[in-house]
Amino acid sequence: MKRYLSQIPLSQAIGMMEEHFSRPDRRETIPVSRAAGRVSAAAVSAPDTIPACRIALVDGVAVHSADTRGARDRTPCEPEDLIWVNTGQTVPDGYDAIIASEELGKSASGKTEIRKPARPNQNIRNPGDEVRKGRLIFPAGHRITASDIGALLTCGITSIVVRSFSVTLIPTGDELVGQTEMPGPGEVRESNTAMIAAMLIPGGIAVVLSPPVPDDRDQLRQMLRVALDTSDIILVSAGSS
Repeated sequence: MKRYLSQIPLSQAIGMMEEHFSRPDRRETIPVSRAAGRVSAAAVSAPDTIPACRIALVDGVAVHSADTRGARDRTPCEPEDLIWVNTGQTVPDGYDAIIASEELGKSASGKTEIRKPARPNQNIRNPGDEVRKGRLIFPAGHRITASDIGALLTCGITSIVVRSFSVTLIPTGDELVGQTEMPGPGEVRESNTAMIAAMLIPGGIAVVLSPPVPDDRDQLRQMLRVALDTSDIILVSAGSS
């Protein structure tokens, strides 16, 4: 029997796992606010059209753009039919442009002056400009980011189905002692599994940490049997030499 195993490329190791092991299909529904780093288990689509109506992009006045034709600094116009709106408010029906407050002036009589013609749809966000009902937000298998959480909540999605995995980490070796123990001659504190757990937990993976198992076949076999009943994946930290 060979004393040392041969190393293989990571891509080959992943290919072997995909060929010989079925993919765990454990799922759970969690609040969107806690979904950063998790992986979607199903495609997510927009339940509504956003915005649902025309809204103002700036603070200013809603106008009929045709009423502002020819407006210039030297020859401003003073339309009678205008309505003040704030950012995010619904644009009143019949008005097709918003002129930002910074671009407005006041005449000697106190009327609102417009010194630049407005174009149709200026400073207006139309229905569906952000997302339309039924549109795919992201597919299954997508790792959710902080910005994704903002998008989901904006769409009114407060919970999401994500993949769920349970991993047991088993460190082995006669030389290993617990992290709070003082190592004796030839002993070292076990630290590899804590490092691996720190890499897995942010992805929403449930981690079970086993205490160090000595180099004993029967003890290792018993630990593996226990882990097989509770975990999707078992990682054995051993043979670092």
